[in-house]
Amino acid sequence: MIPDLPSDVQQALLLHLTLPIGEADVAIVAELLVGKNRGARFWQAPSPSSSPSPSLRLAVARVLSVGCLRFLLAVGGERERTVLRHGRRQRGRLWDAHLNVDVDPSFSPMAFSLVWNLATTVLPLALGRGEKSSLAELSRDERTTLKRALTLPARTAFDHVWCALALENCAALRLPDAVDVAVRRNLSASSPLCALLAPDDPDRADVDVAALLAPSVVRLLEVTDSAIAAAFVRSLKQIWTRSLDAVEFAARCQAFTRLLLALVGAFDAHQRLDLLGPVARLLAAVPVVLPHDARARLLQRPGVTTMADRDRVVAALQGLCDVALVLDQLRGRLQGERYGDDRYDEAQLALRVLDDDLAPHRGALATFTRALTATVG
Repeated sequence: MIPDLPSDVQQALLLHLTLPIGEADVAIVAELLVGKNRGARFWQAPSPSSSPSPSLRLAVARVLSVGCLRFLLAVGGERERTVLRHGRRQRGRLWDAHLNVDVDPSFSPMAFSLVWNLATTVLPLALGRGEKSSLAELSRDERTTLKRALTLPARTAFDHVWCALALENCAALRLPDAVDVAVRRNLSASSPLCALLAPDDPDRADVDVAALLAPSVVRLLEVTDSAIAAAFVRSLKQIWTRSLDAVEFAARCQAFTRLLLALVGAFDAHQRLDLLGPVARLLAAVPVVLPHDARARLLQRPGVTTMADRDRVVAALQGLCDVALVLDQLRGRLQGERYGDDRYDEAQLALRVLDDDLAPHRGALATFTRALTATVG
């Protein structure tokens, strides 16, 4: 038996399950989306009964639970770190109970519905249709069907992790391009954690990043900070290398900047500026990832033909770099917090983040920004 679990939960974990072929295919969809590589794709959509059995629900719950825990451990949950609890510093790892008092380690019905809808709605729509290159080639009814099937709001901490895993692994379903884009876009709309892991989508509406700072969910930001930082840097590289023209480049930079500013604002409003690490590391990476002659290269991009075009792309990238000025202002304010003040512990952690992750690169970023804007001095 597994210790420290109720007997009914232990029995559910150990119960041998047998699923008919259609329902087993649904469980395989769940496995693919948590990163289990089966080396196969679906040539025929799963055909389960019209309603899922209790055994299928239990099988999917097992897959998602193990997958989400592995994800959290892999991205840094095993590392001891200092976090805030009720404004005071405490140290621990992902599994330490004193850091998880308010966390909701469960799934809402949304989690199973997402698996079911992907298997029974999205795959039948996608398979056997051939490759489609753009969303515009999908009919209105197809786009509506995809949106209804996939835009399901995450409600619990593990819902958010599950959405992030599905976004990361949806390529395993090998969907046609247009359907894949729609799936990714709708998954991103389900959880702001997805938006942080793919932060430069210009078509995304404003992201409710504050939802990730609720007491039942904020633990995710504490343990996934390295994954979010890596996603930020990866998106910066992709903006530079994959934007088709000046219009797309500017739109993606602006979307990224809006998300960063919203995130910093939410951290401040919720007194969790200790979580600034991903933003600081992204800004530190700018002069490393982007070429020193970025201004000249921007002027050579497709679509830059007038002075207005030039100013637009330069301003878009400058706006992203100028997020560092917001952090500079926060640093000044944090330095004013004194022992005994309500935000003193938060200030100490946040200043350590800024000192370690951004300060050594702040001069290089300032030099890069001056060269980008052709500013002297």
